[in-house]
Amino acid sequence: LEVVLVDELPQDRRGYYENNKGRVTIALNSGQFAGTLFHEATHYIREANPEGYDRLRNAVFSAAAAMKGMDLESYTKKYEKMYGFSS
Repeated sequence: LEVVLVDELPQDRRGYYENNKGRVTIALNSGQFAGTLFHEATHYIREANPEGYDRLRNAVFSAAAAMKGMDLESYTKKYEKMYGFSS
């Protein structure tokens, strides 16, 4: 994974991942540097290691569901509805 740091990105973007290049670009002025880096690195993990991504996703969603007092299936449906896509 190559990480490119820039001062800022157009249109107030915080960062992005370039598919098939293994490159993440992060804006230092995003105010959410660590969260953005984690989010974009997750795209890389999904591409480079699908099984590892599935385990990571399950662990994160299970923890989030538990924090909300929800079962994993209900939390996943709520997430997909909120963000308009299947994770």
